[in-house]
Amino acid sequence: MFFKNYKVWETELAGRKLTLETGKMCGLAGASIMARYGDTNVLCNVTMSAKPREGVDFFPLSVDYEEKMYSVGRIPGSFQRREARPSEKAILTSRCIDRPIRPLFPKDMRNDVSVVATVMSVDPDCSPEITAMIGVSAAIAISDIPWDGPISGVNVGLVDGQIVINPTLEQRAHNDLNLTVASTGDLVAMIEAGGNEIDDDTMFNAIMAGHEENKKIVAFINGIVEEVGKPKKSFQSSDPDPEILQEIEDFCIEDVKKALDTDDKNVRDERLRPIYDAVHEKFDARFEGEEGKIVYRGGARDTDLVCVSGDLGAAYMGLQLLEREREAGAGEKDFQPDFSGREYILERQLKPEARRDVIAELKELGIQPTAMMDVSDGLSSELLHICKDSNVGCRIYEDRIPIDYQTAVMAEELNMNLVTAAMNGGEDYELLFTVPLTDHEKVQKMKSAKLIGRITKPELGAFMVTRDDAEIAIRAQGWNAFTSEEETE
Repeated sequence: MFFKNYKVWETELAGRKLTLETGKMCGLAGASIMARYGDTNVLCNVTMSAKPREGVDFFPLSVDYEEKMYSVGRIPGSFQRREARPSEKAILTSRCIDRPIRPLFPKDMRNDVSVVATVMSVDPDCSPEITAMIGVSAAIAISDIPWDGPISGVNVGLVDGQIVINPTLEQRAHNDLNLTVASTGDLVAMIEAGGNEIDDDTMFNAIMAGHEENKKIVAFINGIVEEVGKPKKSFQSSDPDPEILQEIEDFCIEDVKKALDTDDKNVRDERLRPIYDAVHEKFDARFEGEEGKIVYRGGARDTDLVCVSGDLGAAYMGLQLLEREREAGAGEKDFQPDFSGREYILERQLKPEARRDVIAELKELGIQPTAMMDVSDGLSSELLHICKDSNVGCRIYEDRIPIDYQTAVMAEELNMNLVTAAMNGGEDYELLFTVPLTDHEKVQKMKSAKLIGRITKPELGAFMVTRDDAEIAIRAQGWNAFTSEEETE
């Protein structure tokens, strides 16, 4: 029968013929290699899933080295004549193959990769374990699976004081060293050894002898790859975006350092739990979404519209309400705080919620923001972050800043500037975002957000336009703004 893709390559390893062939069996696998070393035959198949596995933070590689009793001319003696479970040696061989190949896969890949090496026949002088390792390496190398191989492996023995590559059965009977060396073309990747009081120099020489032999096989496999190797597939990276990672690090790194400052695991876990919750609360609404539609704070462009969800200043006024009542009740045993008519601002301080409804409405209206941040440090601070990262300026309008009625009443009671509270109070956790000018009509239809300004060229700076058309430079003062007001008064 004719196999149009059938190819055979031959070389010599430790004085015995090594043959690799492909194109005749297992055509549905990602790649298949029949490795023959002497009369030892091992069928090596590799396959990768089309999509990454969901919910894992590791690379899902499985390596199965399958011994078959027929490979040594035996039939299983069980009632059903079936193979038993993998032997201890088979499990250890699977691990021995796994160790040198796993580090060469991309660290950010989460696609399942399955490697199966099935022993078809065994020549006692030619190790099926080494044959499988070389066959698996060749199979992955010619497949479409991303991999930074190939590797090769050999056994190294010390027979009558002489270093021997892949010792035969007779030589192994009086061998003082059982060393397995796996390596790439440049570096030793794995060593597994047992010996009879081997000195350091002899061990080093044995390792390097194995490495030199491996380099020849690696060059042999590279020649095969040049001839029949498939283009490597692209894959969905699991690495977090550097900008997302940096924002999260800036938000919680100091808290994490304090949480880890203990040798008690239970205490450490208890300290980290609220940090995890805080990160989810702050970032989930911004970074949940379809692939390719995640919005960062550095994408705003000249003429974009500036929008903000909900209302501002309520959380800060809720904090002032709590402080006022705490001071009023200081020293009074039966004091009952009065929060009537102030439930909204109290809830905004004590139970802030991520604005997933805003994300849903943007998606429903077909609006793709160009930049986005949550308002945690005050509107002034977040506007300046967007302007700096996007290299733009902005104009926002005092009469368009959304403020709730309870916030306004509380500010009047406390004799505080309402706009200052909205601009610098913070902890509102509303969403500040920019959208293209072409989406103006869509933004007008939004129920959860309001248009408050526009993006300008960077040389025009960042200013708030007051009700009497004066321009005031936006500064990120935080709560210092309230201290300045008190000092002025």
